[in-house]
Formats: sequence, structure tokens, C-alpha cells
Amino acid sequence: MPEEVKPETSQPETMPSSPKEKESSSESVCGNDEGLESRKALAKLQEARRLLQRSNRGILQLQQTGRKLAMQDSSALPTLGEKCHERTFNLLAEFLDEAARRFHETLTATAISDLDGSLMTPWISNALDEAFCFWLRSTPALAVPSDPRSQILRAAIAMDSAAVRNMQAQVSKRIEGVVSLVLLESRQKLVVNAQKPVGHVLDDVVIAALNASSAQLSNSLSSLEQGPE
Repeated sequence: MPEEVKPETSQPETMPSSPKEKESSSESVCGNDEGLESRKALAKLQEARRLLQRSNRGILQLQQTGRKLAMQDSSALPTLGEKCHERTFNLLAEFLDEAARRFHETLTATAISDLDGSLMTPWISNALDEAFCFWLRSTPALAVPSDPRSQILRAAIAMDSAAVRNMQAQVSKRIEGVVSLVLLESRQKLVVNAQKPVGHVLDDVVIAALNASSAQLSNSLSSLEQGPE
């Protein structure tokens, strides 16, 4: 039988890709690559975070064990020389002095005039948080703080917490003096500008703000003294 000749079928012609289609395809590939890299970076970040959390828990357990051992037998602790104690508290004093000066500068820059005292409380609170962040934000849940000022604070508490308490009381008195000076300067400006003098309402607000700032410092210190729960 003769073979049947099949008619040739022509293949549909494919139109060449337009520049816009090529650009869209290229952007899609780049987008996929960027998404993959982002997921890899996020996975590495999460793994590093978990590793830091495990390390922090391990160090906290070691610290807790050391404190228990020290309570049972004080001779188990290494003897620290007088120079070590002196240098630690000298450093802490320098850090607190710098923080107090920064508190003064911050408060002076913001407290221009406040007739009714309504803004004095947030001004004092914000200046305190900015200047003494290493003290207020130091938490016992973190085994080793990254801020060297917080490290010195923790070391000083471990050496002599009563001495740190005395330094905190001195800092509170200095803060009170700074606030009084800033208020005096503001009142002098009010007198020069022939404005109405500030009455006792402002004094009451300031006293409450000062008490709150002192309580903040004291509560943070108590938290560090007690250690992690």
C-alpha cells in the first residue's frame, strides 16, 4: 500500500517578546531573588536571636547559682582588692555626674516658660529618661548589659548596694537642685517680661515630679538588687 502523504501543518509563529515583557520578566526574577535573600536573612536573624536567648538564660543560671553559693559560704567568693572597689565606684560617680549634667542641659533646653506647670512633669520625666537611661533601663533579666555604664552599676551593686543607695540619694538631691535652678531662671524671665508670677500650683507639680523621678531611680535599683525572678 502506498504511504499516505500527510499534509504539512505549519507551526504557529511566536511573536518576539516586547521590551516591556522582557523588563517585566527580569523584574520578576529579581523580585524572587530578593525575596529569597530576605527570607534567608530573616532566618539567620531568628537563629541568632534564639542563640542569644539560650546564652542569656545559661549565664543567668550561673549567676543565680553563684549568688546561692555566696549566701551559703561567703568565703567562696573571690576577694576583691581595695583598688578594684575604688575604681568601680569612681567610674560610677563619673557616670552619674555626667548624667546629672546632661539632665541639666536637657531640662534647660526644653523648659523655657510654663506658667501653670502643666508641662513640668513630662519635661522632668523626659530629661531623666534621656540622661539616666543606663540606670532606668537596666534590667536583671539581661545577664550582661551592653552599656558599660550599666555594667559598672551592676558591679557596684554586687560590691556594696548600700553605698549605691547613698549615691542614688545624692543624685536625687542634685536633680532637685537642677530643677530649682531652672525654675528660678524661668521666674526671672517672667519678671523681666512683666508676666504674672508663678504661684504655689507650680511648686506642687514640681514636688510631685521630683518625687516620681526619685521613685523611678529607687525602683530600678531595687529591681537590680533583687535580681531576676
